[in-house]
Amino acid sequence: MTDVQLSREPDASLKERPPAISLRRYVALLAAVWTGVMILSLAANLCLQYVITIWMIHGVLWLLGLGGIFLAAARLDKSLTRQQRMELELLEANRTLEALIEASPLAIIALDARGCVRLWNPAATSIFGWQASQTVGQQPPFLTDNPQPEFQEIYSRGLQGEPVGGVASCRHRNGITLDISFSMSPLHGSHQGNLDGVMLVLEDITERRRTEEELFKANEELKVWVYEFSHRNKDITLLNEMGDHLQACRTLEEGYAGVSRFASRMFPDLSGTLFMFNAEKHVVEAVAHWGDPQTGAAIFPPDDCWALRTGKEHLVQETGSDSQCGHLTGFTRGYMCVPMIAHGEILGLLTFLKNPQENFPEETLADSKKKLAITAAKQIALSLANLNLRNSLQEQAIRDPLTGLFNRRYMEEMLDREIFRVRRKRAPLGIIMLDLDHFKHFNDTFGHEGGDTLLQALAGLVRRNIRREDIACRYGGEEFIIILPEALLQITADRAELLRQQVQELQVAYQDRPLGPINVSLGVAVFPDHGANGEALIRAADSALYRAKEGGRNRVVVAGAEK
Repeated sequence: MTDVQLSREPDASLKERPPAISLRRYVALLAAVWTGVMILSLAANLCLQYVITIWMIHGVLWLLGLGGIFLAAARLDKSLTRQQRMELELLEANRTLEALIEASPLAIIALDARGCVRLWNPAATSIFGWQASQTVGQQPPFLTDNPQPEFQEIYSRGLQGEPVGGVASCRHRNGITLDISFSMSPLHGSHQGNLDGVMLVLEDITERRRTEEELFKANEELKVWVYEFSHRNKDITLLNEMGDHLQACRTLEEGYAGVSRFASRMFPDLSGTLFMFNAEKHVVEAVAHWGDPQTGAAIFPPDDCWALRTGKEHLVQETGSDSQCGHLTGFTRGYMCVPMIAHGEILGLLTFLKNPQENFPEETLADSKKKLAITAAKQIALSLANLNLRNSLQEQAIRDPLTGLFNRRYMEEMLDREIFRVRRKRAPLGIIMLDLDHFKHFNDTFGHEGGDTLLQALAGLVRRNIRREDIACRYGGEEFIIILPEALLQITADRAELLRQQVQELQVAYQDRPLGPINVSLGVAVFPDHGANGEALIRAADSALYRAKEGGRNRVVVAGAEK
């Protein structure tokens, strides 16, 4: 076996060659190079994407900016259009407000911050007498000499911007004192809280307040009498029942019938008559009777009765004496006349006459019945005065104060009621709507008072030419409506034509100046042909009236056809 000796020294050829790289290290080196290349590529890619993103964002912002400019321009144009429309609407609203103020029945006065007048409507002139030209720029003349400290205090608070109101006495231009209901409201400027002035709204309540005070006084007096009589005998019980009955009556005729019925129970052994004073004719007229057939005059002058002359009861035990009343001349039995007085005014007379078949002592009339007759006369007078005042208040509520015709609200109520009634009877109902032609010309030429004179004359003509069952109303302004229950179309149209002709013949003067020719246009409609309810019927008549105006005025047009 041969031994092989290994040399310890390295081979010289191996020293001259570079060291060999292992496969593992070579792979690691390639991986490192590839990773570096990928990192550089990724960084470059990210930079490129960042640049592109920045440019895209700038582009979008530019587009958004341009869109915003166009949108703002469009909104600005729309805002300008809306502003113009709002300005037009505001102008129209101001015109409407001015027309309402001019036509208002209430006095409307605008004051500036110093309390001087800057607006004075026609109603203020009508109530207080001063023209607008006499008041603008000055303190309200009806307030300058008002001595009421309570009112002055309220008025001062109102000028400071506090909403206030109440009732006060004010002076008319001619010096008379008026009861006025008023309210004061602040007018603020464009800046919040800046007081620009005060608006005064006033209403003349003189007549209404006087009537209410009289009604209250009558009620108070009646309450006193009822309380005093509540604990007395049978006659007093009848008096209370009669007072309750009279308070429930709606008309004077119902009251007269009630007096007759209760008087026959309170005075069964006497006959009697209720007389009422007619101020227009200045006579006394019999309105109710009980017992035997009426004896004496039914109508006579007040001086024919001693009780009316003296203002107290007049008893006659024996006829034929010098003290016998002229209205009972020829009466041969004892009697007593008792005046009916309420609020210091003589309203009428009660007469009590002995029945011929009754046999009672002469003193019976004087003793047992005299006090009851006097008490009954007082209560009847108060009750009838109360009823008359209630009717007066009701008339004021349903009547137009200028013309005396029914007002629009009452007309609408009555039209619906009459349509309901004629529908059940299967009957027609006619309606005439008439309007003064060229009424503005009369107002412009003769002033509002001249126009009012013309309206009153026309209302009087209408009243004189309607039936008892017809209802004449002032619809508004210079328009009138006449309701003709159970009137056929032809009859309604004929009545309208007759009115038109009579208006042409009407002669009206104001302050000795003739108002000139007067004409009206009329529209006619009939239920149920032209409407099934009141609203539709008025609309049809108004349409016919409009066509009459369009057709030249001074004519009658029937709804659905011209005449």
